[in-house]
Amino acid sequence: MALPQPYPGQPIDPHTLGRRLKAIGVPPQLVRHASLMDIASELPALVISRLLGFHQSTGDNWTRESQGIGADYAAEIGRRL
Repeated sequence: MALPQPYPGQPIDPHTLGRRLKAIGVPPQLVRHASLMDIASELPALVISRLLGFHQSTGDNWTRESQGIGADYAAEIGRRL
């Protein structure tokens, strides 16, 4: 089954993106969390909450969780895949 193609320059529908990731063996939820951890490790919580539309406390939580990332986090992600 062919997956629908987005128009060039237009955002892709989240469901379409999820199906494409699954089709190539990438779990979308894991990718989302890894991306948020990466963003939280580089930006202040206030910036994260405003950019992504999260509540301030959610930005704080992501920042707090990301402070301990490193080899242990990478190893955990590797085990999940």
